Parts: sequence; C-alpha cells; structure tokens
Amino acid sequence: PCESWRSIRGSCSHGSVRWLYVRCKRRDCSGCSKVKQWHYASRIASGIREIGVERCAFIVLTYADSKATDADFKSQAVKQENSFVRWMRSEQKKLGNTSRLEYAKTWELTKSGRLHTNLVVGPWFKIDMKRFRDRWGSRASLEWVKNDQAIAREATKAHSPDGLSTYLTKIEQMVPAAWYRAISFSRGFPKLPVEPPPKRV
Repeated sequence: PCESWRSIRGSCSHGSVRWLYVRCKRRDCSGCSKVKQWHYASRIASGIREIGVERCAFIVLTYADSKATDADFKSQAVKQENSFVRWMRSEQKKLGNTSRLEYAKTWELTKSGRLHTNLVVGPWFKIDMKRFRDRWGSRASLEWVKNDQAIAREATKAHSPDGLSTYLTKIEQMVPAAWYRAISFSRGFPKLPVEPPPKRV
C-alpha cells in the first residue's frame, strides 16, 4: 500500500461515479518504491533476454573520489560516466560489434558513502580488461551474464537476468532522490511488452 495515496473522482462509460486509487509514486514511499523496483527489475530482466543472455555483461564502476554528496563531484561523475559509455560503444564497434550498445544503469551508494555505477550492457564483445580499467581510471569489474536455466549452483544465480535485475534495483542502497535518478536506460534498451487488458466477462 501507498503511504500517501489519494482518491480521484471519475466516471465509467455508463456514467456511474467511480473513485480511483492513485499512488504518490515517490521514491521515499515504502509502498511505491517496491512497485517501481518490481517494474524496473522486470524491464531489466526482460531486456537482457531480448538482447540475448549470452551477449550481455554486468559492469560495476567505482569512482576514485568519494565525495558523493558534493554538487561538483556529481556533475563530474555524470560527465565521466557518459564519456566512458561513448568510449565503450566506440571500442565495441572496433571489435566488430555492428549493433548499438544498449544499457540499464543504476547508481549505488555504499555504507561508507562511496558512489558506484552498476550497468548491464549488451550486446557485448570481449574486451581487454587492462585497457578497460585504465580508461575508467579506477576500480572496474566485468562479469558475463549467465543463463539461469543452465546454472546449477545457487551462488552463481546472482549473475542471471533475474538475479542481476534484483541487485540493480535494490532499494536499500539506492541514492536519495535529490541526488541522482534512480535508474536510467539507453534509448534502445528493450521496453517491457505491453499486455492487452483482460476481457470482462
């Protein structure tokens, strides 16, 4: 349930009065944040499967500076990240990747206050990790997404589409709404398929 829901008066096609339950949709609302988390996680998992599970990678970028609350740092972090995404797209083209690199991205704030960026990217070609880390300029890790149907060990299910989508959208480490957007998708990242409404009987 939403903490700050409200009702809006409307009417149906027969002219009868109907009251609609409207959510506040704020990120700091315990109810609405879980609804958003489910929606974002569903889109990430669905997008990975549409691009191709074996063609996607999970990237964690750590920033050298830890002044996450500083306005100048936030601006520089966004510029650094956008520049790095452009570089990754350029490198993928050089490696023979003819498809545009798409991504789902979330910001994460650790308990120590250090800012991380989590990305799921695809389609992805193998890249030299030394050049990858040197270009980023700080700690960076990269793991291939795993097909959950082919995974036997529970520990490795974290790298499945559903495991990663849950990790990327975890509420407890999400940055405050006043700092950054909770999540962003590249323009071509697959959207959730729209299901037709059920027929009334």
